[in-house]
Amino acid sequence: DEPYGVVSTKDGSRLYVTLDNPGRIAEIDPSARTVVREFPAGPYARGLALSHDGSQLLASEYYTAIVHAIDRS
Repeated sequence: DEPYGVVSTKDGSRLYVTLDNPGRIAEIDPSARTVVREFPAGPYARGLALSHDGSQLLASEYYTAIVHAIDRS
């Protein structure tokens, strides 16, 4: 699904990857090597960051530069 941005939680227990074509973010459990869930992130989601407190994912769209704040809970 054309992965681009990758970020992990501070403790490394979760990885997040933007999926460009479907416009989603995959949450991955690296110890189990499984996708736990997915979030909608807007079309052509590429840039990805985790807020300082870890509560939100910030995903940017490639063509519009719109940034989406996604609550991890």
